[in-house]
Amino acid sequence: MVGSIGGSGGGAVSLSRYLTAGAAGSRAQSKAPFEADAQTGTKTGATGKPLTPSDQVLIDKLKSRDSDVKAHEGAHRAAAGPYGGAPSYTYQKGPDGANYAIGGEVSIDASPIAKDPNATITKELQIQRAALAPADPSSQDVKVAAEAGAMIAQAQASKAKGETGQAPDQTDTPINALVTRGLAAYGSAAGLIPHPRTSAGVSIHA
Repeated sequence: MVGSIGGSGGGAVSLSRYLTAGAAGSRAQSKAPFEADAQTGTKTGATGKPLTPSDQVLIDKLKSRDSDVKAHEGAHRAAAGPYGGAPSYTYQKGPDGANYAIGGEVSIDASPIAKDPNATITKELQIQRAALAPADPSSQDVKVAAEAGAMIAQAQASKAKGETGQAPDQTDTPINALVTRGLAAYGSAAGLIPHPRTSAGVSIHA
């Protein structure tokens, strides 16, 4: 598969925690977050009007989201190695005129290696690590990790059949530990399992 962790089938998949539906903004570069009035020192927004306390609260939330998104996608990218592309972000403009990342994805080549079960197993193990690299993988990340696990099982079966001439009995195959960790982390982030951390929402509004 080639794509961002978010796809399926034989193409690319996307590794992404954050949904961006309804988010306003663009992929433009961030501008200076605010300007200070030369006489009063009051912070002003993109329109030149003073920022209100609620504006500043929203800016702080957007800054936190931006940092969280980039850390999440950076973890995917670092673990993906040669199979991952550069992170792609969706931005939302704050009241200060700056663009903050509120969503992102990393394009991953998760396709099996033809006629080479050993290489496929090695590759899909790395895809699993990339999918579950963040501390709080999304449901899509967990899905990609599970799909990689299925490819590993197929490659192992193909390898064993080639060595013995018979397909192996997989009834007692243990659940992949990486997928188990991902499911637990996602359950915690989604509130399905008690966890001290609170997952961020889809978008931030004042």
